[in-house]
Amino acid sequence: MHLLRAKEAAEAASRANSEFLASMSHEVRTAVYSIVGMTDALLATELNPDQRRDLISVKDSAHSLLKITDDILNFFKIAERQ
Repeated sequence: MHLLRAKEAAEAASRANSEFLASMSHEVRTAVYSIVGMTDALLATELNPDQRRDLISVKDSAHSLLKITDDILNFFKIAERQ
């Protein structure tokens, strides 16, 4: 009986963890994709060289955040399977 409750608790914790990661992924990606989209829109306008350089830096940073987010999520997915 205790073993069954422990198994159910572990499964519930695993589900909660998966739901949290999915929610976190969605929230972070939505914000970062908004930054990328707005940056692309601004890059399509007339800018001085400093503004263009700064916006390219913002876009590069946003893509770095997406990569970091992917890496973190992949780490947790691997850990969850073990």
